[in-house]
Amino acid sequence: MEKLALVLPETPPYVPRQFGRCAVIGNSEDLLKTRFGKEIDGYDAVVRENGAPIQVSFPLLRYFLLFCFFLNYLNFFLPSCFIKLYLCTFICFLVLQNHTEYVGRKSTFRLLNRGSAKALDKVADLDETGKEVLVVKTTIHDIMNKMIRFQYWVYDNPVYLMLGASFGSSAKGTGLKALEFALSICDSVDMYGFTVDPGYKEW
Repeated sequence: MEKLALVLPETPPYVPRQFGRCAVIGNSEDLLKTRFGKEIDGYDAVVRENGAPIQVSFPLLRYFLLFCFFLNYLNFFLPSCFIKLYLCTFICFLVLQNHTEYVGRKSTFRLLNRGSAKALDKVADLDETGKEVLVVKTTIHDIMNKMIRFQYWVYDNPVYLMLGASFGSSAKGTGLKALEFALSICDSVDMYGFTVDPGYKEW
């Protein structure tokens, strides 16, 4: 309790029924076969998991865009770069369309396992608004708290640690914890992108 008291806020940041309709988005590739993007964005709050991409703020894309601007600069001097410039622009357009139509843009919360939390710089880049709340699923709160405080000055995102309830021998993955979190603060919760690996029996 002494270690836990060091990281607990004075007042609860979230309370039951704080949000109305919520959606929890899993990482199943089945979502890419649908077009639920607009539907997902219509929820009061959206909970996502780990490093699931939602829009275009990937670090790699930033370098790619810089390369495009460089080609644009060369285009004034080297006509041969003209075709490359248009090709680069077309690829950018394809990347900009990536995932949004299928999984939406909105992301209120992102539940992270410890591995993802150790790369907060990459996780924070997933949502360009900087307002996405990062919730870390962990049992070693004191260690994770020090790590987060060390990196926190770089980001505007609120960061919280979550222990959660024990469900015995049932699934203990990030998806279940995301559902648990959503049920604790929402009136109703819908699930998208959840599938089960063949042979999985620990329910």
